[in-house]
Amino acid sequence: MPRLRFPLRPLPGRRERAGRPALPIEVRASGILIPVPIVGLVDTGAPYTMLPADLARQFGIRAGRARRVNVVVAGWRGRLPLVRGFIFRIRGVDLDAGGEEVAVELPAEALLLSEPSFLDFVLLGQVGFLDRIEEFSIRQRERFFEIMVGGAEPADESAAHRPEPRVRERTPRYRRRRR
Repeated sequence: MPRLRFPLRPLPGRRERAGRPALPIEVRASGILIPVPIVGLVDTGAPYTMLPADLARQFGIRAGRARRVNVVVAGWRGRLPLVRGFIFRIRGVDLDAGGEEVAVELPAEALLLSEPSFLDFVLLGQVGFLDRIEEFSIRQRERFFEIMVGGAEPADESAAHRPEPRVRERTPRYRRRRR
């Protein structure tokens, strides 16, 4: 089980002093040889991993029959397709192997978001990323975060054997105001 350490850093295109748990990842799909490098923001409060829909189109992944999930993101709400078939490659220094650089590949699934404000990075949430990570810790004072990658499940394993997400999703309730 590799344990990888990354520095906290600001997101691309944003001016902020405090660093965030953002790591460089390469996204690819099975059958695609050339990965797409992008920044992944780890968000432990996000129930799902979210990718730009344009990225899925580049890989030829279609969301036609994918399960739709109700989601609210930054004031926008709607139903997004939850698509499988992505592979996240993370490169980093393995602290348990004496500082040797390793590459870890994790099969992933993600909601495809076509909102233009979310095209700079990938949001790494509970389902699709954190459910494949054994341990995650942030050291704010030392300005780094660590992930320990456990045994990743194969990309084609059925959803019935997948562990429950740590954050339960509820169907949103809306009350209509009477005039």
